[in-house]
Amino acid sequence: MAIPEYGNLHARRDARDRVSGPGKFEGESSMAPILWDMVLSGFADSECACDVSPLARVGKWTLRESESGFVYAIRHESADEAQNAIDECDALTAHEWQTARFTGAVTCARCGLLPLDDDDMASECEGAQ
Repeated sequence: MAIPEYGNLHARRDARDRVSGPGKFEGESSMAPILWDMVLSGFADSECACDVSPLARVGKWTLRESESGFVYAIRHESADEAQNAIDECDALTAHEWQTARFTGAVTCARCGLLPLDDDDMASECEGAQ
C-alpha cells in the first residue's frame, strides 16, 4: 500500500476548503482532513479505540472524533508526547469490571461484557484478548 500524496497543490486546496466550510473539519487546521484521510487509509502510527475519546496518532499529531462526528486535530511538541496521549486513552478504558451505582450490575468498563461468576471478576475481562 502506497502512502497517499498530500503535498500537491490540489490536495492542500481541498483540505483548506474542507476546514473553511461547515462539516466534519469545520474550524480545524488544514492538516486535519489530510491526517484523517491517512488514518482511514491505515497509515496511523498508533490508535486507541476507547469509548471516551477515540484517538489516532500520525507523527506529532493526535486526532479525535467526537460523538457528533467532528474531527479534532492536536499538534504536540513531539511524537513521544502524542504517543503519551494515546497511552492515557488506553489506560482510561482498560478492561476492568465496574459496578453500576443504582442497579449494582457488574460489567466491563470498556466492552460492556458481563462476568460469568465471582472467579471471572477476579481476572481481567476476556474482551481484552
